[in-house]
Amino acid sequence: EAVRTAAFRCIMLCHALIEFLWCGAQLFLVDLFGVHGLSPSKVATAQAMGSVAAVVATVTAGLCIDRLSAHGKRWVLVAATASGAAAALALIYCTNMALACAATALLGTMMGPLDVVFATLYADSFGRKHLASILGLVSTLSYIAIGASPVVYGAVRDRSGSFAPLLGSLVLLLPLAAAWIDLPVLASHGSP
Repeated sequence: EAVRTAAFRCIMLCHALIEFLWCGAQLFLVDLFGVHGLSPSKVATAQAMGSVAAVVATVTAGLCIDRLSAHGKRWVLVAATASGAAAALALIYCTNMALACAATALLGTMMGPLDVVFATLYADSFGRKHLASILGLVSTLSYIAIGASPVVYGAVRDRSGSFAPLLGSLVLLLPLAAAWIDLPVLASHGSP
């Protein structure tokens, strides 16, 4: 029943877009930053900032998420997708080490709370009766997005000479997908 709702499709789309952005950015990080003259060692340093941001965001989400309503969790998802959109923008215009660190930190704050938010958001929004099926479907779509990511990133780069067209589209798609989420009332989907 959850699969038939617009909320489920929007949440799943957010999940897939975030995984798509994350995977492609991680695989092509040296290329993304190398275009602007950053060496692989500087890229690695910037990536460390992203890892720190992800740890902080994960711990913060873990400590706070149970205190939030489903709609509060929705806003955490909106913030994470906005962080992803900002990261994509920063990746396009990254011209120095400070922007590289900012881009990877934004990627980290996007990915950090992902598992915590999605695990609780699906349960709170659609109940626990079919949670395993819901998470199985979402995981499948996420793995498809992860698998498609390097192919799409590479094809865009080969055709246009830049990742900017793809990243620019993600700047628009991520916040739109999150903004359209209208969470259902849990009572209509069974008890938790």
